[in-house]
Amino acid sequence: MYKIILRKQAKDTIEKFIISYKNSYLKMYSDTWIYYEDIIRENYIKIAKNFYFDIKNNIEKSLQEEKIIAYKPLENNKFIITIKVLNYRLFVEYSENNNDKLRFVENISFNKK
Repeated sequence: MYKIILRKQAKDTIEKFIISYKNSYLKMYSDTWIYYEDIIRENYIKIAKNFYFDIKNNIEKSLQEEKIIAYKPLENNKFIITIKVLNYRLFVEYSENNNDKLRFVENISFNKK
């Protein structure tokens, strides 16, 4: 099994996406005069946190395997795979060091299905 390391750019991309995801729902449910507005907002904060961990877990689960079947080679010894998380498709760009059994997640892009 490979060890997965997320580069700073990949971590930043995930964090920015989650903040944007969370803020879009918080903005939608602010000052609505709904009686349970605070509960709805707290629930979306929890959903965003869970979504963050789902993204990281699915990336690790997909890249830990010895052989990755569905990948596309890119330039500079990098590869890209597609991972589905909730209703998003993630394109994960990674490189690998076969000698040390390491895979580095270089970049991630999010697309809604």
